[in-house]
Amino acid sequence: MIATERATIDRPVEFVGRGLHEGRSTRLRLQPAEAGTGIRFVRDDIGAHAAVPARIEYRVPAPRRTQLRCGEAVVHTVEHLLAAVHALGITDLEIAIDAEEVPGADGSAAPFVRLLREAGRRPLAGAVPVLQLDRVLELEGPGGERIVALPNPGGLRLGYALALPSVGVRSRVEFVCEQQRLCEEVLPARTFCRAADVPRLRAAGLGKGANTDNTLVIDEHGQPIDNTLRFEDEYARHKLLDLFGDLSLLGARLEARVLSSRGGHELNAQMCRALAARLAAGPERLPPVTASDRPLVRPETLRQAADGSWEAEVVVGEAACRGHFPGAPVIPGVVSLAALLETAACGLGLGRG
Repeated sequence: MIATERATIDRPVEFVGRGLHEGRSTRLRLQPAEAGTGIRFVRDDIGAHAAVPARIEYRVPAPRRTQLRCGEAVVHTVEHLLAAVHALGITDLEIAIDAEEVPGADGSAAPFVRLLREAGRRPLAGAVPVLQLDRVLELEGPGGERIVALPNPGGLRLGYALALPSVGVRSRVEFVCEQQRLCEEVLPARTFCRAADVPRLRAAGLGKGANTDNTLVIDEHGQPIDNTLRFEDEYARHKLLDLFGDLSLLGARLEARVLSSRGGHELNAQMCRALAARLAAGPERLPPVTASDRPLVRPETLRQAADGSWEAEVVVGEAACRGHFPGAPVIPGVVSLAALLETAACGLGLGRG
């Protein structure tokens, strides 16, 4: 969460829509909750006690979406709604739902932002848990996708590098997770899939409620079919939206810089679990790794070699190098990866958010 104080909504609000995957009509009722409740779903079609906390402990694997389970109660495709809740600093909320899947709305989190703003915001007493990351975490998926979390005292910063070579799409985005920027520049980004993948997804029972109005279906040239982009790099922005929503399952204010290269929901969940383990462990005696030397790459030294590759001078603080080999500190691979991402961003003319 990006909240600095606990808060809930001021009054109940409702939303009705069809799920992207199951295609069934679902009713949501968002209701105020007491301090310390956290965010939780209640399957009121099963019973008032069928609650599913929106925490990483309850996340279970599911293709192309985030799914939560507690006992027999299941709720899925929660990432867009949770991203909106998270962005607006709501820490305690009850979400009554009469089916398994959260409505897909327009494929983004923007409709949920409007709904929550309509509900108002009420401050609550109590502290917000905080995880100020003190060391680098790095994870790799089976297909070479990567996610890295670096110290970033004071707030959350997210970046995503997207590569869809089969349709000629490559882009990278990075944002400071501040409420206005998220709500205006990230949360309106819509979900997408390649047109070539549609038959396979339908055969797997997915996308029954998806169409070109609520999903950007990408043709062989990288353009959406029967739709237009809200942002030139909307596909990458949506992946960053998913990452933001998935990290909300930590249930704490995260102060870190998280960079993902081609990652998806499963890798996001793995990082969230690693962060939850750090939160549970508490401060350690080892000196913390600081981010005092950000940015890693000095843009003024950027130059392009004859073969088209980019070179730049990288500045890495001593704290990031200690502890790997006694007496012989080295630059961690994760820092090297972060430097490569920053160099690529400079080469593409992208800002640092």
